[in-house]
Amino acid sequence: MKYLCACMGTPAPLLPVHGEKEYKLFAKLLRGECSDLNFDNMALVWCRYVDGKGLFPKLPVHLRTHHKTWELNERAREAVRTAAAGEVVLGQINERSLQELAGNPASSAPAPTPTCRGGGGTSAGGGAGAGGALA
Repeated sequence: MKYLCACMGTPAPLLPVHGEKEYKLFAKLLRGECSDLNFDNMALVWCRYVDGKGLFPKLPVHLRTHHKTWELNERAREAVRTAAAGEVVLGQINERSLQELAGNPASSAPAPTPTCRGGGGTSAGGGAGAGGALA
């Protein structure tokens, strides 16, 4: 770090956002006092939290660049949160289905699979039949 500081002529190195403390601070600032996406202002606010150990000063370009990654990750987190409720319901349905199958062995035959044509096999109208290929 001392070498970077000497080369840059700064008391602390100016590096991209990295590490758990910086990721958490970035999210905190975006959800709070820097929600307007003014990265010049955010870089100034960031400096209030710099400790030289886990939090280092950032240039606006570092924050702007990290914001793109943060947005993608935030969308993924939101998708997981949204899908969680459906996952619980699906688990309940699967559990009931397994209990029904275990309690009634006569119904263990699989249900017929629906097809686009409404029939069960191939048609004379073409398509891929048993062993046939599409032209």
